[in-house]
Amino acid sequence: MLLTHKRYAVSGDWYQPKAQLLSKPSVVLAEYHETSSSSGDWSGYFLQKIGQAYHLILFTQENLYPEDGFELVTGEVVHTFKSEPNKSDVAKVIISVLEHPRNHSLSNSAELKG
Repeated sequence: MLLTHKRYAVSGDWYQPKAQLLSKPSVVLAEYHETSSSSGDWSGYFLQKIGQAYHLILFTQENLYPEDGFELVTGEVVHTFKSEPNKSDVAKVIISVLEHPRNHSLSNSAELKG
């Protein structure tokens, strides 16, 4: 099952949302691409392998201060690779997504479930 359009409450430090994604057996890579917020409101992407396909999915995390932890929100599949991509292939897609955000965005709250 694709991990798209999900919300998770995650306890722990800034890196725990990424670690939670990586704990899923089908997730083969997770990286942050924006970490400028000192509160840990960061964004990134992960690769999920389903069958022989590798799905590139965006995620965000938001600090739940004054409560502990983060909210991890996964978005849509922004690209599907037919075979395991290398980091350069993933970087090219992420750059395209960041340059053209209207074509690739996290869904609004009404569409999220999880």
